[in-house]
Amino acid sequence: MHGASSDGAFKLDEARGHENAIVSSVFAFVELALEAPAAVATAVQALGPLEAPAAVATAVQALGPCCSAEACREAPVITAFSLLMLWKRHWYLPFAWKRQWYTMNSVITVLYFNGRVYENNDGVIFEGSKKAIQIKRGISFNALKKKIGDKVKLQNNEIISAISCRFLVSGKYIALQICDDEDIETMLESFKQQDQMLVLELYIEKDVAGGSMFHSANSLTSCGNYLSNDETQPATNMSNLHIDEDGDDDDDDYLVSNSYVEESLDEDDSVDGISDIDDEVTNIPQPVRIVHPAEGAQRIENPFWNDASHYSNINWTYPDEEDICGLEMPSTFNVGQELYVGMEFDSKDAVKNAVKQYVMKVHQSFKVVESKTNKYVVCCVNKNAECPCPFYMRAIISKKTDTWKVTQWGGPHTCLNMTMTQDHEKLDSDLIATCVVGVIREDPSIKISLIQERINSEFAYKVSYKKAWLAKQKAIAIEYGDWDESYAKLSSWLTHMQNHSPGSYFQVLHDDFIVGNTVSREHRQFHRVFWTFGQCKEAFKYCKPIIQVDGTHLYGKYRGTLLMATSQDGNGGVLPLAFAVVEGETLTAWSWFLAHLREHVTDKNGICLISDRHASIKSVVANEALGWQPPHGYHVYCVQHIASNFNRKFNNAKQKEMLKKLEKFRELSPAIATWIDRISKEKWTMTYDREGRRYGHMTTNLSECINKVLKDCRNIPITTLVKSTYSRCRKYFVERGRQAQRQLNEGQVYCSKLVKELRKNQEQACSHIVRVYDIHSTRFEVEETFNPITQRGGQKWAVNLNDHYCQCGRYSALHYPCSHIIAACGYVSLNYYQYIDVVYTNEHMLKAYSAQWWPIGNEAAIPPSNDAWILIPDPTTIRAKGRPKSTRIRNEMDWVEPSEHRIKCSRCGAEGHNRRRCPMQSERVSCSNH
Repeated sequence: MHGASSDGAFKLDEARGHENAIVSSVFAFVELALEAPAAVATAVQALGPLEAPAAVATAVQALGPCCSAEACREAPVITAFSLLMLWKRHWYLPFAWKRQWYTMNSVITVLYFNGRVYENNDGVIFEGSKKAIQIKRGISFNALKKKIGDKVKLQNNEIISAISCRFLVSGKYIALQICDDEDIETMLESFKQQDQMLVLELYIEKDVAGGSMFHSANSLTSCGNYLSNDETQPATNMSNLHIDEDGDDDDDDYLVSNSYVEESLDEDDSVDGISDIDDEVTNIPQPVRIVHPAEGAQRIENPFWNDASHYSNINWTYPDEEDICGLEMPSTFNVGQELYVGMEFDSKDAVKNAVKQYVMKVHQSFKVVESKTNKYVVCCVNKNAECPCPFYMRAIISKKTDTWKVTQWGGPHTCLNMTMTQDHEKLDSDLIATCVVGVIREDPSIKISLIQERINSEFAYKVSYKKAWLAKQKAIAIEYGDWDESYAKLSSWLTHMQNHSPGSYFQVLHDDFIVGNTVSREHRQFHRVFWTFGQCKEAFKYCKPIIQVDGTHLYGKYRGTLLMATSQDGNGGVLPLAFAVVEGETLTAWSWFLAHLREHVTDKNGICLISDRHASIKSVVANEALGWQPPHGYHVYCVQHIASNFNRKFNNAKQKEMLKKLEKFRELSPAIATWIDRISKEKWTMTYDREGRRYGHMTTNLSECINKVLKDCRNIPITTLVKSTYSRCRKYFVERGRQAQRQLNEGQVYCSKLVKELRKNQEQACSHIVRVYDIHSTRFEVEETFNPITQRGGQKWAVNLNDHYCQCGRYSALHYPCSHIIAACGYVSLNYYQYIDVVYTNEHMLKAYSAQWWPIGNEAAIPPSNDAWILIPDPTTIRAKGRPKSTRIRNEMDWVEPSEHRIKCSRCGAEGHNRRRCPMQSERVSCSNH
């Protein structure tokens, strides 16, 4: 057993005899310090002065039960000394000994993962879970990633996307990215020169296979983002080298040279211009599997009920706020990575894309020599007798693993490319689609210009609008399924959903499909679909008795209109009630939708139906048989739509803002007065809503808000659109139900938004003057204090507590106490909570959102429809060729994204038109003519 010298260092001649023990002991300590820090601290405290052998023995005994590493038992004194060096951060180990330690071909490395990387005054800091490994000199990048993956226990769908190390430079830590074998050598050499770091520190960034190539803000630039089945090691036994092609044991072996790889070909596999080469094998890397999304490959559609990223990015709690989705592109291996023998791919399309990306990187091209279901062969496009370019690749499918393997690789291009272009011939829409499928998953409504910009930055080539648009459509089909096949799956998915969601209802209408003059027996043509979820129907019983209806256009391959019915809970949340996809906002479509809404969603009397003044809706509501006439229902108008219609008719935006000042309009124009008088005041004014049926809702903003939230879904196939509504409603119920339960547990009786409003009213009530008008203290006059700065206040309002009445009208409209009622209640020491509608209680909120939602499960297990025919889309609704409009023609009442620029007139200052189209200009012209 070797002791320590007086200066705290081992003698080199003593250390050399225990090199392996030193490395193993310190490595064992690092693992122990990460897993049992308390035991390590106890051992260090017992260690005492370094010169006392007895204290060392005591520390070893204290450490022994906690340490299972054999190395610690073999060299306990060295282990204990290493303990003190590391734990107390006394880095005074002689530099010469550390340099000698490094030459032992092993470096102790601490791995940080599942944490973050940030900077402070000390430089770059690694935080997270910690593990320890030993890195041998000469290890390859792929072998290092596999070693790290085994240590941090990667899941089947996880990959290592980035590795970074940190060094101390000029008193501060800096981070370096590790991307290849050369970086590893540089890292180890730099660590060798460090005299203040005893262990190497690496931060590991993980990602999901086939996911984004962009990571969180804590990660550094990703590289080497592919899966490794094994370490890349030189082949040592050439006689045993064999790669199986077709899964048969009697397949011919193939031999490899450093510069060119060629398999022994059968007669039917011969390729013109390629000669057989039978050289000695010197170095073959082990297979590395490349996971790549494949278009047309058999796949299971993304289950929308499993918190897909596309829906986690939607701000469902506050849908009126802007959602910002990051632009991502999936990359499953380094773009342009050179191919080699043994590389594995999931599909033939993945092989094609890998070859395309490689030749694009080097500004070359290739031609397909042979393309079969089990074989893909390419060579240089310039290859001939005068140009023996070695570029050649052959990949086949293996029956054993069902993967594609590169069995022949000739090497990179040696010929010269005589032409340069901004758009590469191999950068086709199929390749772009596989690259932007991650973007489409995040935002199916992404603009084509953003796809062009992303492809340009990724490949340094400019693609045309048409090619990018086609790629987007193909990416949508990859991610969400084929447009036409989606119609065929619609009925079966809705039936499966209905079985898992009691109380739900749907109806699919279809027409005969006529081919020539004959009705097809094998196909039916889609017409309409209506669906509602039982959980939403049950929740409506505890929400405000209002329903807002509106329609919005679909933007996908087939035209159509999405009709929606929404309501609101006591906390101001949007509750979707029913959906329908129809041919348009026609009389028959609205009649069909509103009839289903009354029959299958709610039969409650006194429902307030809010909509625009669409002629079809007014005609449908007027039909008493549908149940929307009093006392069953009360139809009112959206005041915002009325203002919009006024502006459209009289072409004056400024007068539109003054619509409430009726008398001024009557004096201004008899035509305006007549137009206003034709609209019943009970239909659009809060003053005449004496029963408070609107609950303060003067517009259809709830439906407009849902239109905005569902904008992304209006670009995807119909079955996927239905799934998205199921997923979003489920998430909505879980979040709101948890919120209500949490507030009830905290003793909060009323919803949080109501509490805020009551606090504001309480503050205002403190300044009111109350006068009692009867001996029973039920009738009051409440006077507001006049504010000379804002020139507001001073009004007097009558309050009757017995009749739940305030002259200001706010209480009857909103169904919770205004400041005047609160002031009157305070005057007679009466609890004003009794004047709050029960819909605003958290108890009602919990009842509304306590319904259970059931996972749909594996889509592959959904039984097909029992129908004897296949549902297909209406061919007359296919969108016309040309650049499609992704947004409807707007008017001044439409929602405007914050990033959009509103046109503003420089003449009158109103929005919605420019100077040349200003209505004031036409008035000037008419005046000049007079």
